[in-house]
Amino acid sequence: MEKFGHLQEFDTDLEPITAYLERVELYFSANGIGEDKKLAILLSVIGPKTYGVLRNLLAPSRPQEKKFSEVTEVLIRQFGSPQNGIQSTQQQQAAASVINSGANMQQPSASQQPIQFQNIAGSGQTFVNGNPQPALQQHVQLQNITEQGQTSFIANPPPPYYDGKLYQQDPTKMAYATLPMQPYPTYNMLQPYGGNYYSTPQQPSTVIQQPPTAVPVSTAVQTSSGDNYITLSTLMTCLVLITGGWPSLLCTTAALCMSYSARDDEKRGNIAAARTKANISLGLNIAAVVFVVVMWSVVAIPVAVTVSAQTSAAQLPAISTPSTVPPTTSTPTPYCYSTQNPSDCSSSYCYYGSYTYYYYYYYGYYYYTVLHCLEECAAFELTLSATKQVQLPLRHGGLGLTSVSNHSSSAFISSLSNAIDVTSAPNASHHLKQAIALYNTKINSADAITFESVTSSPPQQHHLSGKIEDNSFQTLLINSTVCTRARLRAVSASNANAWLRAIPCIHNDLALEPQEMQVLLKWWLGLPVFSADSKCPFCSSALDPDCHHALTCRSGGDVIARHNKLRDCVANLCSKACLSPQLEKGPGIDFSRPADVLVPNWSLSNPAAFDLKVIHPLNTDLILEASLASGNSAEVGEIEKHAKNDQMCARLGWTCIPLVVEVYGGWGCEAKECYSRLSKRLAMQVGICETEALCQMYCLLAVTLMRQNARAILLRCARAPLLEYSH
Repeated sequence: MEKFGHLQEFDTDLEPITAYLERVELYFSANGIGEDKKLAILLSVIGPKTYGVLRNLLAPSRPQEKKFSEVTEVLIRQFGSPQNGIQSTQQQQAAASVINSGANMQQPSASQQPIQFQNIAGSGQTFVNGNPQPALQQHVQLQNITEQGQTSFIANPPPPYYDGKLYQQDPTKMAYATLPMQPYPTYNMLQPYGGNYYSTPQQPSTVIQQPPTAVPVSTAVQTSSGDNYITLSTLMTCLVLITGGWPSLLCTTAALCMSYSARDDEKRGNIAAARTKANISLGLNIAAVVFVVVMWSVVAIPVAVTVSAQTSAAQLPAISTPSTVPPTTSTPTPYCYSTQNPSDCSSSYCYYGSYTYYYYYYYGYYYYTVLHCLEECAAFELTLSATKQVQLPLRHGGLGLTSVSNHSSSAFISSLSNAIDVTSAPNASHHLKQAIALYNTKINSADAITFESVTSSPPQQHHLSGKIEDNSFQTLLINSTVCTRARLRAVSASNANAWLRAIPCIHNDLALEPQEMQVLLKWWLGLPVFSADSKCPFCSSALDPDCHHALTCRSGGDVIARHNKLRDCVANLCSKACLSPQLEKGPGIDFSRPADVLVPNWSLSNPAAFDLKVIHPLNTDLILEASLASGNSAEVGEIEKHAKNDQMCARLGWTCIPLVVEVYGGWGCEAKECYSRLSKRLAMQVGICETEALCQMYCLLAVTLMRQNARAILLRCARAPLLEYSH
């Protein structure tokens, strides 16, 4: 569509605002522009300068939020009307600056009569308040702007001279007429005139008959920083009084004094000293807060724990107390959750709900008391890694000192789910769900249980606790070094813990000396036995804290003594089984003896050559494989024995059976098969079951091995002379 006409930016020097708006209306009419687009087109064409003035006048609203008629009214009111003429933006800004400067000057009172200015044309006289003034005096135009009871004044430059007379203009042409500029005397900034003060003119002024809009002057009251710190110190003092932390009053009182001193220094102009004292006041207030928090942490937390435990115990579901149970005293009484006869303990599960909640926070204290007793008996101090190993069961290389709080959730789940129908007891269901959530945080995510699985098939406690122990062992392995991981794998091997399970009986040679037991526990838990600068008294080599050199050093005869003791123990077991063993047998040609113990009738009348070997899993060539799985180093030893003795045993018609044991007590696969067959024959001869016979065999072999390990270590310790024994 063809457009008619063109709109330019509004310029006060070219045309008045009313003419510009008329042309805009004509443009809209010629191009058929509707009401919905008039405002947008007007704002787009008036120009950035006029748009900026309009935007400031309409703030905080935006121009596009107004109507077209409202915007045109604001433009006409700002840039003048046909009766009053046009005033440029620069002139309005100058007038506003004069108004502001006049407002800051000394103002006359509101009761003062406004000054009446009159200039009689052609008379050459200027009258102010009815009094004639010489024509050579300063020409002043005053405008009375009343705001809050004050009278403000605007000073204009004096009129020029023309032919020695005051220049006069036609009164009909004074509106919008700019006075001609001529040189005039310079005046001071605040020169008194007629009891009033006027500012020195800075630019030509325009005579305006319509008074400009008064601009309010905003004032901001600046608060002293010292007052802020005084308020803070006062609030902290009240807080300390309310919370009961009265010793903190020393800090808050000193902070209050420093705040007052900081305010006084700030008033005197000593800003540096005021800032220093304010910082000191802030530090004292922070110290008071820290003291109150620490005080409540020490005092309030135990109280809250006790109250929480009592509240939890009080929220347990209502249950019937058996008649055989005495009345509740200060010690919580165990209650029975069973649909059967509570007195029949053989056929009902007991749920110790009160103990679970009330004593939960005391389990930790009880457990650490047990650990402290262990340290006193074994004469060592537990490290974090050793403490975690102690908590593991014997099958994972621990000492079986299980943490009660760590397994409380599994005991709770098992006892409650087997005692009652949990789905019919809302409170019991709530407690069971909490216990399940706590239990799932202690196991592997793949082994997590749900409320539905527990209620449908109540689990046994040893199954639940076993998952917790497996997860703890795996976590300990992951967070350990390669050397520690190899040691943990070795102590967790099958039957490696037999020396801990053995009943210490002197007649059965199953007892260990106290010094032997102490040093074995330190070595078993990975605690350092030797200092860093210790030397082997036999070969002068450095002794490592893990006792690797002490258990593998061939100087001093400890390795041979250990081998012979195990050989004699195996031979003794074969003798009790009536197998007629023979020691150190070979072909007789050289000194090689593939049979440490030769059994003539082992399997189908074929002789068997038992060849023993003690191997250390922390050897340089075995440590990596030993850290991956238990028994790897023993399997390597069996392969080496077969490679060495198979050909010789085949020529002699013997069956080579390597009995390889790790220094921590884990036996190889072939040794386990051999001992399993030997236990059957031993059980028949002694008259015990095979399981008991096998258990006693492993205990005897493990105690013999550990006794020799302990003596090899003690011989290289400073207290070795205290132990008297011979090989």
